[in-house]
Amino acid sequence: MMSHSRILPFAVLGALVALAPGATAQREDDETFLKRVFRRYDPDGDGEVERKEYPGSDDQFASLDRNGDGHVDMEEFAKSGIARQLLSARRRAEEAPRERVDVDVLVLRRLEAAARFDQNRNGRIEQREWTGSPTAFAELDLDRNGVLDKADRNLARRRAPDQASATLPDRKSPPRPLEQLLKRADKDKDERLSERELDTTDLAGGFAWADTDRDGFLDMDEVQRLWRAVNELVQARTRGDARPQAWRVPFSSWDANDDGRLETAEWKERKYLFARIDQDRDAHVTPTEIERYRRSVEGATFLERFDLNDDGRVTLEEFGGSPAAFRRADQNGDGTVSRADR
Repeated sequence: MMSHSRILPFAVLGALVALAPGATAQREDDETFLKRVFRRYDPDGDGEVERKEYPGSDDQFASLDRNGDGHVDMEEFAKSGIARQLLSARRRAEEAPRERVDVDVLVLRRLEAAARFDQNRNGRIEQREWTGSPTAFAELDLDRNGVLDKADRNLARRRAPDQASATLPDRKSPPRPLEQLLKRADKDKDERLSERELDTTDLAGGFAWADTDRDGFLDMDEVQRLWRAVNELVQARTRGDARPQAWRVPFSSWDANDDGRLETAEWKERKYLFARIDQDRDAHVTPTEIERYRRSVEGATFLERFDLNDDGRVTLEEFGGSPAAFRRADQNGDGTVSRADR
Protein backbone atom coordinates (compact mmCIF):
# COMPACT_ATOMS: atom_id res chain seq x y z
CA MET A 1 0.00 0.00 0.00
CA MET A 2 1.44 3.38 -0.95
CA SER A 3 2.04 5.85 1.88
CA HIS A 4 -0.20 8.90 1.67
CA SER A 5 2.73 11.09 2.66
CA ARG A 6 4.36 10.36 -0.72
CA ILE A 7 1.41 11.54 -2.79
CA LEU A 8 1.24 15.19 -3.74
CA PRO A 9 -2.06 16.82 -2.68
CA PHE A 10 -4.38 18.06 -5.41
CA ALA A 11 -3.68 21.65 -4.46
CA VAL A 12 0.01 21.10 -5.18
CA LEU A 13 -0.75 19.49 -8.49
CA GLY A 14 -3.00 22.40 -9.30
CA ALA A 15 -0.12 24.73 -8.73
CA LEU A 16 1.79 22.92 -11.45
CA VAL A 17 -0.72 24.12 -14.02
CA ALA A 18 1.06 27.44 -13.89
CA LEU A 19 4.17 25.70 -15.21
CA ALA A 20 2.63 25.04 -18.60
CA PRO A 21 4.45 26.66 -21.54
CA GLY A 22 3.47 30.28 -21.84
CA ALA A 23 2.16 30.52 -18.28
CA THR A 24 4.97 32.88 -17.30
CA ALA A 25 6.96 35.16 -19.55
CA GLN A 26 10.18 34.36 -17.69
CA ARG A 27 11.09 31.28 -15.70
CA GLU A 28 11.02 31.78 -11.94
CA ASP A 29 13.92 30.58 -9.86
CA ASP A 30 13.22 27.69 -7.48
CA GLU A 31 12.91 29.89 -4.38
CA THR A 32 10.36 32.22 -5.99
CA PHE A 33 8.40 29.27 -7.29
CA LEU A 34 8.19 27.62 -3.86
CA LYS A 35 7.17 30.89 -2.23
CA ARG A 36 4.34 31.23 -4.74
CA VAL A 37 3.11 27.70 -3.97
CA PHE A 38 3.41 28.35 -0.22
CA ARG A 39 1.16 31.41 -0.53
CA ARG A 40 -1.57 29.18 -1.95
CA TYR A 41 -1.63 27.34 1.37
CA ASP A 42 -1.45 30.53 3.45
CA PRO A 43 -4.61 32.46 2.49
CA ASP A 44 -4.45 34.79 5.53
CA GLY A 45 -0.83 35.70 4.69
CA ASP A 46 0.50 35.32 8.25
CA GLY A 47 3.54 33.35 7.07
CA GLU A 48 2.40 30.09 8.66
CA VAL A 49 0.19 27.27 7.41
CA GLU A 50 -2.06 25.62 9.96
CA ARG A 51 -3.55 22.16 9.62
CA LYS A 52 -6.98 23.55 8.75
CA GLU A 53 -5.45 25.57 5.89
CA TYR A 54 -3.58 22.65 4.36
CA PRO A 55 -5.68 20.62 1.88
CA GLY A 56 -3.62 17.41 2.09
CA SER A 57 -3.72 14.49 4.53
CA ASP A 58 -2.59 14.41 8.15
CA ASP A 59 0.48 12.40 7.13
CA GLN A 60 1.44 14.99 4.55
CA PHE A 61 1.05 17.85 7.00
CA ALA A 62 3.13 15.97 9.58
CA SER A 63 5.90 15.53 7.02
CA LEU A 64 5.88 19.32 6.49
CA ASP A 65 5.68 20.24 10.19
CA ARG A 66 9.25 19.25 11.00
CA ASN A 67 9.30 20.66 14.55
CA GLY A 68 5.81 19.41 15.40
CA ASP A 69 4.45 22.75 16.60
CA GLY A 70 1.28 22.55 14.52
CA HIS A 71 2.41 25.25 12.08
CA VAL A 72 4.46 25.12 8.87
CA ASP A 73 6.59 28.10 7.92
CA MET A 74 8.34 28.78 4.62
CA GLU A 75 11.66 27.32 5.79
CA GLU A 76 10.03 24.02 6.77
CA PHE A 77 8.13 23.87 3.51
CA ALA A 78 11.25 24.56 1.38
CA LYS A 79 13.13 21.70 3.09
CA SER A 80 10.29 19.19 2.79
CA GLY A 81 10.02 16.17 0.54
CA ILE A 82 6.89 17.67 -1.02
CA ALA A 83 8.91 20.72 -2.11
CA ARG A 84 11.53 18.43 -3.67
CA GLN A 85 8.81 16.55 -5.53
CA LEU A 86 7.39 19.83 -6.78
CA LEU A 87 10.73 21.04 -8.09
CA SER A 88 11.43 17.68 -9.71
CA ALA A 89 7.99 17.69 -11.37
CA ARG A 90 8.60 21.24 -12.54
CA ARG A 91 11.88 20.29 -14.21
CA ARG A 92 10.27 17.30 -15.91
CA ALA A 93 7.39 19.50 -17.13
CA GLU A 94 9.88 21.86 -18.77
CA GLU A 95 11.69 19.09 -20.63
CA ALA A 96 10.80 18.23 -24.19
CA PRO A 97 8.34 15.31 -24.34
CA ARG A 98 10.07 11.95 -24.39
CA GLU A 99 9.97 9.95 -27.58
CA ARG A 100 6.97 7.65 -27.76
CA VAL A 101 8.05 4.03 -28.02
CA ASP A 102 6.01 1.55 -30.04
CA VAL A 103 5.09 -1.56 -28.02
CA ASP A 104 6.59 -3.86 -30.65
CA VAL A 105 9.80 -1.83 -30.61
CA LEU A 106 9.97 -2.16 -26.84
CA VAL A 107 9.56 -5.94 -27.05
CA LEU A 108 12.39 -6.10 -29.58
CA ARG A 109 14.71 -4.05 -27.36
CA ARG A 110 13.91 -6.21 -24.35
CA LEU A 111 14.63 -9.38 -26.27
CA GLU A 112 17.94 -8.01 -27.54
CA ALA A 113 18.92 -7.06 -23.97
CA ALA A 114 17.79 -10.41 -22.54
CA ALA A 115 21.01 -12.12 -23.69
CA ARG A 116 22.53 -11.27 -20.31
CA PHE A 117 20.37 -14.02 -18.76
CA ASP A 118 21.87 -16.70 -21.01
CA GLN A 119 24.12 -18.20 -18.34
CA ASN A 120 25.31 -21.24 -20.31
CA ARG A 121 25.84 -19.20 -23.51
CA ASN A 122 23.81 -21.57 -25.68
CA GLY A 123 21.76 -18.83 -27.34
CA ARG A 124 18.59 -19.88 -25.50
CA ILE A 125 17.19 -18.43 -22.29
CA GLU A 126 15.18 -20.92 -20.28
CA GLN A 127 12.83 -20.06 -17.44
CA ARG A 128 15.32 -21.35 -14.84
CA GLU A 129 17.86 -18.77 -16.09
CA TRP A 130 15.36 -15.91 -16.06
CA THR A 131 15.44 -13.62 -13.00
CA GLY A 132 12.43 -11.50 -13.93
CA SER A 133 8.76 -12.24 -13.41
CA PRO A 134 6.98 -15.17 -15.13
CA THR A 135 4.64 -12.64 -16.74
CA ALA A 136 7.55 -10.74 -18.32
CA PHE A 137 9.02 -14.00 -19.63
CA ALA A 138 5.67 -15.00 -21.17
CA GLU A 139 5.37 -11.60 -22.87
CA LEU A 140 8.75 -12.08 -24.58
CA ASP A 141 8.21 -15.74 -25.50
CA LEU A 142 6.47 -14.83 -28.75
CA ASP A 143 6.42 -18.33 -30.24
CA ARG A 144 5.28 -19.88 -26.92
CA ASN A 145 7.93 -22.62 -26.91
CA GLY A 146 9.13 -21.99 -23.36
CA VAL A 147 12.47 -20.38 -24.25
CA LEU A 148 13.67 -16.99 -25.46
CA ASP A 149 15.83 -17.45 -28.54
CA LYS A 150 16.60 -16.25 -32.04
CA ALA A 151 13.13 -17.24 -33.27
CA ASP A 152 11.53 -14.81 -30.80
CA ARG A 153 13.88 -12.02 -31.89
CA ASN A 154 13.08 -12.65 -35.55
CA LEU A 155 9.36 -12.50 -34.80
CA ALA A 156 9.86 -9.23 -32.92
CA ARG A 157 11.81 -7.72 -35.82
CA ARG A 158 9.05 -8.60 -38.26
CA ARG A 159 6.44 -6.98 -36.03
CA ALA A 160 8.43 -3.83 -35.26
CA PRO A 161 8.48 -0.83 -37.62
CA ASP A 162 11.20 -1.01 -40.27
CA GLN A 163 13.37 1.67 -38.73
CA ALA A 164 13.25 0.02 -35.32
CA SER A 165 14.04 -3.49 -36.61
CA ALA A 166 17.01 -2.30 -38.69
CA THR A 167 20.16 -4.10 -37.59
CA LEU A 168 23.88 -3.61 -37.94
CA PRO A 169 25.79 -5.33 -40.75
CA ASP A 170 26.72 -8.91 -39.81
CA ARG A 171 30.49 -8.82 -40.32
CA LYS A 172 33.19 -11.24 -39.18
CA SER A 173 36.13 -8.84 -39.66
CA PRO A 174 36.54 -5.16 -38.70
CA PRO A 175 35.65 -2.55 -41.32
CA ARG A 176 38.54 -0.84 -43.07
CA PRO A 177 39.77 2.50 -41.65
CA LEU A 178 37.09 5.15 -41.88
CA GLU A 179 39.18 7.55 -43.97
CA GLN A 180 39.85 4.84 -46.54
CA LEU A 181 36.19 3.87 -46.59
CA LEU A 182 35.02 7.44 -47.18
CA LYS A 183 37.60 8.09 -49.89
CA ARG A 184 36.31 5.11 -51.82
CA ALA A 185 32.57 5.68 -51.31
CA ASP A 186 32.04 9.46 -51.38
CA LYS A 187 32.63 9.90 -55.11
CA ASP A 188 30.89 13.28 -55.39
CA LYS A 189 32.67 14.66 -52.28
CA ASP A 190 29.46 16.06 -50.78
CA GLU A 191 30.33 14.64 -47.33
CA ARG A 192 27.31 12.37 -47.19
CA LEU A 193 26.52 8.87 -48.42
CA SER A 194 23.44 7.51 -50.13
CA GLU A 195 22.38 3.92 -49.61
CA ARG A 196 23.88 2.99 -52.98
CA GLU A 197 27.22 4.57 -52.04
CA LEU A 198 27.24 2.84 -48.65
CA ASP A 199 26.61 -0.55 -50.29
CA THR A 200 30.06 -0.34 -51.92
CA THR A 201 31.71 -0.34 -48.46
CA ASP A 202 32.26 -2.67 -45.51
CA LEU A 203 29.21 -1.07 -43.89
CA ALA A 204 26.76 -2.36 -46.53
CA GLY A 205 23.43 -3.28 -45.02
CA GLY A 206 23.63 -0.75 -42.18
CA PHE A 207 21.94 2.19 -43.89
CA ALA A 208 18.51 1.80 -42.25
CA TRP A 209 20.12 1.52 -38.80
CA ALA A 210 22.33 4.57 -39.27
CA ASP A 211 19.92 6.97 -41.03
CA THR A 212 18.49 8.29 -37.77
CA ASP A 213 16.93 11.45 -39.24
CA ARG A 214 15.38 9.47 -42.16
CA ASP A 215 16.51 11.98 -44.81
CA GLY A 216 17.77 9.32 -47.22
CA PHE A 217 21.46 10.14 -46.67
CA LEU A 218 24.10 9.52 -44.03
CA ASP A 219 26.01 12.61 -42.94
CA MET A 220 29.51 12.26 -41.53
CA ASP A 221 28.28 11.94 -37.93
CA GLU A 222 25.93 9.11 -38.90
CA VAL A 223 28.66 7.33 -40.89
CA GLN A 224 31.12 7.59 -38.00
CA ARG A 225 28.49 6.29 -35.57
CA LEU A 226 27.81 3.29 -37.83
CA TRP A 227 31.51 2.59 -38.30
CA ARG A 228 32.15 2.64 -34.55
CA ALA A 229 29.15 0.41 -33.82
CA VAL A 230 30.16 -2.21 -36.40
CA ASN A 231 33.76 -2.15 -35.18
CA GLU A 232 32.68 -2.63 -31.56
CA LEU A 233 30.39 -5.50 -32.54
CA VAL A 234 33.16 -7.30 -34.43
CA GLN A 235 35.58 -6.82 -31.52
CA ALA A 236 33.05 -8.28 -29.08
CA ARG A 237 32.63 -11.34 -31.30
CA THR A 238 36.41 -11.70 -31.66
CA ARG A 239 36.72 -11.78 -27.86
CA GLY A 240 34.20 -14.60 -27.82
CA ASP A 241 31.99 -12.44 -25.66
CA ALA A 242 28.42 -13.56 -26.29
CA ARG A 243 27.09 -11.19 -23.67
CA PRO A 244 25.74 -7.81 -24.81
CA GLN A 245 27.92 -4.77 -24.34
CA ALA A 246 26.44 -1.62 -22.82
CA TRP A 247 26.81 1.45 -24.96
CA ARG A 248 29.71 3.60 -23.72
CA VAL A 249 28.39 7.06 -22.94
CA PRO A 250 31.02 9.72 -23.82
CA PHE A 251 30.35 11.52 -20.54
CA SER A 252 33.35 13.85 -20.40
CA SER A 253 32.91 15.12 -23.96
CA TRP A 254 29.16 15.64 -23.57
CA ASP A 255 29.33 17.35 -20.17
CA ALA A 256 29.94 20.77 -21.73
CA ASN A 257 29.42 22.76 -18.51
CA ASP A 258 31.49 20.35 -16.37
CA ASP A 259 28.80 20.07 -13.70
CA GLY A 260 29.21 16.31 -13.35
CA ARG A 261 25.87 15.37 -14.88
CA LEU A 262 24.21 15.24 -18.29
CA GLU A 263 20.95 17.00 -19.08
CA THR A 264 18.68 16.00 -21.95
CA ALA A 265 19.99 18.90 -24.03
CA GLU A 266 23.54 17.52 -23.68
CA TRP A 267 22.55 13.97 -24.66
CA LYS A 268 23.39 13.59 -28.38
CA GLU A 269 22.91 9.95 -29.40
CA ARG A 270 20.60 7.04 -28.60
CA LYS A 271 18.15 9.32 -26.83
CA TYR A 272 15.93 6.40 -25.88
CA LEU A 273 18.67 5.34 -23.44
CA PHE A 274 18.40 8.57 -21.42
CA ALA A 275 15.11 7.52 -19.81
CA ARG A 276 16.48 4.06 -19.03
CA ILE A 277 19.67 5.36 -17.40
CA ASP A 278 17.94 8.21 -15.52
CA GLN A 279 16.60 5.92 -12.80
CA ASP A 280 15.60 8.60 -10.29
CA ARG A 281 13.75 10.55 -13.02
CA ASP A 282 15.36 13.88 -12.11
CA ALA A 283 16.09 14.74 -15.78
CA HIS A 284 19.85 14.36 -15.22
CA VAL A 285 22.21 11.42 -15.74
CA THR A 286 25.19 10.98 -13.42
CA PRO A 287 28.31 8.76 -13.74
CA THR A 288 26.86 6.50 -11.03
CA GLU A 289 23.68 5.98 -13.04
CA ILE A 290 25.74 5.26 -16.16
CA GLU A 291 27.80 2.67 -14.26
CA ARG A 292 24.60 1.12 -12.92
CA TYR A 293 23.24 0.89 -16.47
CA ARG A 294 26.46 -0.70 -17.74
CA ARG A 295 26.40 -3.34 -15.05
CA SER A 296 22.70 -4.06 -15.59
CA VAL A 297 23.48 -4.93 -19.23
CA GLU A 298 26.79 -6.76 -18.79
CA GLY A 299 26.42 -8.32 -15.35
CA ALA A 300 25.39 -11.99 -15.11
CA THR A 301 24.80 -12.19 -11.35
CA PHE A 302 23.21 -9.96 -8.72
CA LEU A 303 26.64 -8.83 -7.47
CA GLU A 304 27.92 -8.12 -10.98
CA ARG A 305 24.87 -5.97 -11.70
CA PHE A 306 24.71 -3.96 -8.47
CA ASP A 307 28.06 -4.05 -6.59
CA LEU A 308 29.26 -0.67 -7.85
CA ASN A 309 32.41 -0.50 -5.70
CA ASP A 310 33.30 -4.20 -6.16
CA ASP A 311 33.60 -4.89 -2.44
CA GLY A 312 31.56 -8.09 -2.61
CA ARG A 313 28.50 -6.52 -0.97
CA VAL A 314 25.53 -4.61 -2.34
CA THR A 315 24.03 -1.85 -0.22
CA LEU A 316 20.56 -0.36 -0.65
CA GLU A 317 22.14 2.77 -2.15
CA GLU A 318 24.03 0.70 -4.73
CA PHE A 319 20.93 -1.37 -5.49
CA GLY A 320 18.97 1.74 -6.47
CA GLY A 321 15.62 -0.10 -6.44
CA SER A 322 12.80 -0.26 -3.92
CA PRO A 323 13.62 -1.06 -0.26
CA ALA A 324 11.07 -3.89 -0.38
CA ALA A 325 12.88 -5.60 -3.27
CA PHE A 326 16.21 -5.11 -1.49
CA ARG A 327 14.87 -6.71 1.71
CA ARG A 328 13.74 -9.74 -0.30
CA ALA A 329 17.27 -10.12 -1.68
CA ASP A 330 18.87 -9.57 1.76
CA GLN A 331 17.89 -13.00 3.05
CA ASN A 332 19.99 -12.89 6.23
CA GLY A 333 18.82 -9.38 7.10
CA ASP A 334 22.30 -7.88 7.65
CA GLY A 335 21.61 -4.78 5.53
CA THR A 336 23.71 -5.88 2.56
CA VAL A 337 23.42 -8.51 -0.16
CA SER A 338 26.43 -10.78 -0.63
CA ARG A 339 27.13 -14.30 -1.80
CA ALA A 340 25.78 -15.52 1.51
CA ASP A 341 22.32 -14.35 0.43
CA ARG A 342 22.33 -15.87 -3.05
